[in-house]
Amino acid sequence: MYVSANWVSDIIAPIVTGTANHNPTAVQQASAEAHVYIEGFEASLGSDDWFVGEMVSAIDIAVFPMLEALVRFATKSQAAQLALGFEGFANLYPALEAWRVRVRNLPRFEDTYPDYWREIDVA
Repeated sequence: MYVSANWVSDIIAPIVTGTANHNPTAVQQASAEAHVYIEGFEASLGSDDWFVGEMVSAIDIAVFPMLEALVRFATKSQAAQLALGFEGFANLYPALEAWRVRVRNLPRFEDTYPDYWREIDVA
């Protein structure tokens, strides 16, 4: 989980606070490093529906929010000029994209969706 801390501090926070343009190279470098981890997640998932076994497990629950937050914020309009490589996430990481859809379709997923994300979606 140490990875997601870096994603928050080095990618998401600069985008959210509007400071990403102060040091775009640092955000781009952090994004390139994030892609390395995401490629590993993609390879680990492979053609399986879930990371471990035949049903959702703790790793799915742990990975989803950190990956979802990264993709959501790194594809916001404020990040477009940074070319962080997340705009084509579904094409780059088709197994993870299918997995994201499966997670969103889990019973009661909507109950876990943060209210502040809904507010950001509207803004």
